[in-house]
Amino acid sequence: MRRTTLRLIVVVVAVVALVPITFVLFGLSVNRALEVKEAGDEPDDSFGLGCVAARPDSVTELNQWLTRARTVGSDVGADVGASVELSDGRSMWVFGDTIRAAGAAGPTMVRNSALIVDDECVRTISTPDGGAVIPDAADGTGYWPVTIDHIAVEGGDRVAVGLFRVVGHGDGTWDFTTPGTALAEFWVPTGGTPELEQVVDVASTASDQTPAWGVAVVVRNRWIHVYGTSRPSDDSTGWALHVARLKLPDITDPTRWQYWDGRRWGDDPAASAAIIPADGGVSRVLTVFRRDRHWYAVSKRNDFLGTDLVIWKGDAPQGPFVATPAALQIPSTPDNLQYMALAHPHLLPEPGTVVVSWSRNGGGLDEIRAEPSRYRPVFARVPLP
Repeated sequence: MRRTTLRLIVVVVAVVALVPITFVLFGLSVNRALEVKEAGDEPDDSFGLGCVAARPDSVTELNQWLTRARTVGSDVGADVGASVELSDGRSMWVFGDTIRAAGAAGPTMVRNSALIVDDECVRTISTPDGGAVIPDAADGTGYWPVTIDHIAVEGGDRVAVGLFRVVGHGDGTWDFTTPGTALAEFWVPTGGTPELEQVVDVASTASDQTPAWGVAVVVRNRWIHVYGTSRPSDDSTGWALHVARLKLPDITDPTRWQYWDGRRWGDDPAASAAIIPADGGVSRVLTVFRRDRHWYAVSKRNDFLGTDLVIWKGDAPQGPFVATPAALQIPSTPDNLQYMALAHPHLLPEPGTVVVSWSRNGGGLDEIRAEPSRYRPVFARVPLP
């Protein structure tokens, strides 16, 4: 198996034991046990914004640009592509391992990158040294984004990015371990350039059998709904989806969280019931969102080994969620892994539909440099059930 493919399988299967990103979003203190970087290790937040393309006005234009462009600024290709709409109407996008163009300043590959999209342009967020937007720690630990959210405040937005911590080992490009997770907080002034405020490392990952809370977060009225995924056994074909809820004042007090046990909300996390079962279930990372009266969970069924991009529909945050017929077929092969399906409800909105994306990887560095579209997300518009 290609090392590239092995790396992607680990990313999708690994535990995403994220502390809910709302800890950072609402400007509250995180648990004191978390390791905050020392002042001397804080990354350089002197970012620049450069227009690299006109903003696509349709999904077709977006895919055409991603297919034809040899580079996106100084970048050749990347995966993930989680997004959030900011209060000023722009959107911020975060990507995982990003391959840099030949001759670009800095390393040939960085652990993450980001874009800002406004009414006119797709703009790359660049660093003075050509490195990652969320730079590696002093010990070499890198950061892979998996989710992004925000809250609007006076003068701009507080944006938080959920991250895998990743440590390389050996001489191979894809030799690595993922010892835990982290959170990055950005301040994005209205109409301005993002500023990296802090990176907070989280303790070790949890077991697969325990819900990893924070893979999706939905704020609705007075409640924050936090979703988690678990795999009850090695024989499970996918991941089970769970939900907890809390009120803003209780963010840092897990004893006040409420967990759906299948019948009611209770205070026992061990009683959390799967609202989507693991067999035929979701991927490790997914999107949950609400539109009109309905709640939707968008994911690739049965994770990277599956074929179907599915939308589960419910009338409440705890469901019951019902899988609807596959919206798309996105099978994987050893030379074309398709994974991490995400929804983008803010992107090019049209009634009764949602734009979705999924990541692809089609080979090693040389193959991707020769055909960059093999390592870029693909977008599609699908009907909402």
